Amino acid sequence: MLSPLLLAAAMLFPAQVRADEHVILFPTCARFDSRRQTWVGEVHGWIFEPEEDSEWRSEVIESLEEAAKLDLIEWDRDLLKSRALPFLADNEGGKRVDVRIPGVVVRCDRSAANGHFFGKFSIPKDNVPADTHEVEAEVELRRTDDRKFTGQVYLIPSEGVSIISDIDDTIKQSNVLDKVELLRNTFARPFVAVEGMPQVYQALAERGATFHYVSASPWQLYAPLEQFVRLEKYPPGTWDMKSFRIWDDSWRNLLANSAKVKTPAIERLLRQFPERRFLLIGDSGEADPEIYGKLARKYPAQVLGIAIRGVRNGESLEDARFGTALEGIEDKRALLFTDPQELTRRVDAWWPR
Repeated sequence: MLSPLLLAAAMLFPAQVRADEHVILFPTCARFDSRRQTWVGEVHGWIFEPEEDSEWRSEVIESLEEAAKLDLIEWDRDLLKSRALPFLADNEGGKRVDVRIPGVVVRCDRSAANGHFFGKFSIPKDNVPADTHEVEAEVELRRTDDRKFTGQVYLIPSEGVSIISDIDDTIKQSNVLDKVELLRNTFARPFVAVEGMPQVYQALAERGATFHYVSASPWQLYAPLEQFVRLEKYPPGTWDMKSFRIWDDSWRNLLANSAKVKTPAIERLLRQFPERRFLLIGDSGEADPEIYGKLARKYPAQVLGIAIRGVRNGESLEDARFGTALEGIEDKRALLFTDPQELTRRVDAWWPR
């Protein structure tokens, strides 16, 4: 246990990122403040030390194998290990990170116990070339450290259309309804896109939409999920995910409590961009209809439409569940679809004229 003197020193002079520690800067966005003529937003990152070999980590991975009943299927041990190890990394709390964005150094708050840190920024308009839609943020390291940890900041206009999209069973096949299959699809199999959805999202991007991926998946899965989005040619965007610690919960609750994650994340975006219009796209596997319906009732002028991919056989908007979840939402503003082309046709009706 640290003495009071050492603890005070640690608070005043937080440790820097060491050579054996890694930093991920998650994609974020900024809005334009016309009064101050600046782009304002918040950076978000994670500091951790990758760890592979220990008896405890081996036991945890074995527990994942048992939970997913992986002895019953063919699977790739290296793939499972690569996706499980971020859950077992040593999170680095109490670190102070500086992040450089064009012409600005962001002094971030000390990282929390889970290794995550945040820092608000304000970029003068003159620091950004005209017609620039994104800028790069980079962690400042020691002079002797030649590594680079970078992330994107998307500069989003005050007006326009934004897509808020779920991940699992919306754009990626996950089978959330079957917890064992969910674990297999998350940890032991290559990610597979929902057929037709990349093309729909590409068409939305071509119409000028910006994207925000809001998921109940844990932040530890960000790297493979971001790679999946990139390889499948889904449009890039910002990310909001769930804080999850395996020693506080079980593998089977990986995507539990989605409303606690998604509702505040989506509401922050709605408040950050009050003049933009939003399409909310999710699936019926968990609570997306309920979350989206509640937000559409609270922000009716901002939500253009709600699109739910049906994952249960025989579902209909006439079902009691959807009647309750989407109460007060006009029929023309809600869609339950199985064929992505249905979504394309409805978007034409929703799109602002």
